[in-house]
Amino acid sequence: MGKVAMKLKVLTEGPHIDINALKNEIEELVHPDSIEEQEIGFGLKSLVVLVTVEDKEGVADSIDKKLKSIKGVSNVETLDITLI
Repeated sequence: MGKVAMKLKVLTEGPHIDINALKNEIEELVHPDSIEEQEIGFGLKSLVVLVTVEDKEGVADSIDKKLKSIKGVSNVETLDITLI
């Protein structure tokens, strides 16, 4: 089996969320290759998370569920999944 790169957009519940604490929790849970902050507007930010995982059934859903379980995360959107 190969590996896949998943690019996910993590949306916060509001501008009051500590973005650095959120980044740290994401790093502990899914060990991403990179995390990039994006300004949405009105103080809202999102994080674009790049994760490389084994190409196995259920792995993408597992990453999605882990990210959605973090306090302060309102939604997780899959932007891209690419076989590498």
